[in-house]
Amino acid sequence: MRSFTWTLLFLLLRLTGIEAYYGIDYNAKAAYFNFANAKQESLYVFALNIVPDTGDVYFHMSGPIRHSWIGVGFGDSMIDAFMMIAYPSADGLKTIISPRISDGHYEPVWDPYSTVDGVYNDTYAPNANSVTDNGTATIIAHSVCRNCTTWMTKNGPRSLDITSKSYPFIFALGPNVTFRSDSLEANIPRHAFVGSFNMNLVAATNASGWYGRVPAPNVPHFPFPPNDTAFANFASTPAYDTRLFNDPLPGAHGALMLVAFVLLFPFGALVMGFLRRVLWHAAIQGVGFVLAFAGFGVALHFSYQYNKSRYYNSPHQIIGFIVLGGLLIQLGLGLVHHTLYRASHAPTPFGRIHMLLGPLVMIGGLVNGGLGFHFADNHQYIVPYAIVVAIIGFIFLLTISCVIWLRNRRKYKPEEDKDASIVQSSADSDSGYEMSVSKAFGEEPPAPYEVPTTPYSASFLPMVPAPYSPAVPYTPISAYTPSSWKKEEMSSWPPDYFAQQHHFKDRWT
Repeated sequence: MRSFTWTLLFLLLRLTGIEAYYGIDYNAKAAYFNFANAKQESLYVFALNIVPDTGDVYFHMSGPIRHSWIGVGFGDSMIDAFMMIAYPSADGLKTIISPRISDGHYEPVWDPYSTVDGVYNDTYAPNANSVTDNGTATIIAHSVCRNCTTWMTKNGPRSLDITSKSYPFIFALGPNVTFRSDSLEANIPRHAFVGSFNMNLVAATNASGWYGRVPAPNVPHFPFPPNDTAFANFASTPAYDTRLFNDPLPGAHGALMLVAFVLLFPFGALVMGFLRRVLWHAAIQGVGFVLAFAGFGVALHFSYQYNKSRYYNSPHQIIGFIVLGGLLIQLGLGLVHHTLYRASHAPTPFGRIHMLLGPLVMIGGLVNGGLGFHFADNHQYIVPYAIVVAIIGFIFLLTISCVIWLRNRRKYKPEEDKDASIVQSSADSDSGYEMSVSKAFGEEPPAPYEVPTTPYSASFLPMVPAPYSPAVPYTPISAYTPSSWKKEEMSSWPPDYFAQQHHFKDRWT
């Protein structure tokens, strides 16, 4: 019934002369596909005419500009498919048509061996190969792809089966973002909507010869004004396997890295510097380390799916590798320092390098976050990200300043009671902070560590050897190891302890 209706319509056009007036040539065979949404608003149109002797494919393709780009693929999947992608030019006025080859479920790559020429002399297509506002801003491709019935892939040559009455095609619509470029190799954002349809290529293929024509609109309106997008389904099946598509991996990568570098790593550093809790510091930084490397793994997984990231040569990726290397070094330095410190209770060069390298790694990660938003073309998030990083940085620096100020107030002062300074210094030594060499800059040694200037001091031993007093029990100095010098033991030492040690040494030498 439908074919009978179209036959009557074509006869009517020829009898009334409308076909000749508007330059419509129905001798050029064609097949049409039109996809509309639930409101019957046309979202995508594709029509083609095939010239078998030359391999040329004349086609019309149009869709709303809110989808940033539109495309069609020859075949039932992206594997070894030949595609034509249309998107606005840099000035937003022209349509750029890029022929591409897809090797799989990755961004298709521009095919330099295929040529697409625009067709501008059709009366029924006044806005050919332009971006026009005909009620709805529309991308219009009205062109011919030279010798595109065959193409070469990594798996060998492929071709259109022009004898098929149900040849499969795929189509895709880009996301609702601003995308413009004059380059045929432009990196396109991932599609937001995909679907499939079949076409009767027998109905779209000329019998012989070199002549071809871009299909004309097949839904004329009386008094039949020129219309770029008045198409309906003819010699085509309805769309199937249509679905929205959203790639969560780039967002997951960004979220994991943000939590690690914006929240956990700065907070873990503050815990160590302010509270001096080694285990807390290690636990927080360990969680951040795991999240950072999880984000790195996610990035490795999806980077190959995009042309601009599959070769790992962008500034964002290079800095990312450097930062992740710094994290590995930080982990090794922290473990080595902690192991040596527990054995010697003395500062180590590994700990000092760990303290200096940590802030550099954090700053590198934060800067690379901004580069990541730029690399993903999410420019709208760069300013909010910078504001959040600035607030976190201000809180971090303010906290560090408060810590330094509080420590300066604890410095030893000559007019203060020495016993109070001993108690305070001993309390600091039990805090678990491993990185400091002394309790604080400017402190003087506590009183018990000073050699008493008594008649039995070391300066008088060569002249007047003092007899050993059994009234004061002797404890060998080796028993007082650094780990046993606690304040409760120090308070029980005899006043002339050091004098006894020097006198004992003098008697036996």
